[in-house]
Amino acid sequence: MKLRAIAALGDLDAALPRLRRYARVLTDAVDDADALLLDTLEHAPAMERQLVPRESLRTWLFGLMHKLYVSRHSSACAEPEPVARLVAAPRPSQLSGLPMHFGRLPVEEREVLLLVAVEQMAYTDIATVLDVPPATVVARLKRARERMRTAASATPGS
Repeated sequence: MKLRAIAALGDLDAALPRLRRYARVLTDAVDDADALLLDTLEHAPAMERQLVPRESLRTWLFGLMHKLYVSRHSSACAEPEPVARLVAAPRPSQLSGLPMHFGRLPVEEREVLLLVAVEQMAYTDIATVLDVPPATVVARLKRARERMRTAASATPGS
């Protein structure tokens, strides 16, 4: 592997679980997520020249994965049936049902919410990953949070 940013393999090791989680959010299936992760890692060395020197490896790999996903799934494809995601809930009593609600979000909102809340990425980095303006990231995040609030308030016992 010639990827110059992976000179410290610790960067890649730290990115792999995060990339797999992101692939699960995009694909909604373990096998598809693993295939997307492998495709991303296979394409990375060939795409290395597109890596901006000041850009983090994580942001670049997330962006590459997003581009591969988008190139394979046109808007004509049906959205997969929502299922509970692999979202760790630190306090199940307070977050009961949130993974189910997360799974019902449109993929554009799920990915932004994951990148902000779980990956703790900056809005500008998310905009780079998704190749959209930062204002679009903010709008998607706002919609996702509102849908989550509405769904949580409509859930019995919340």
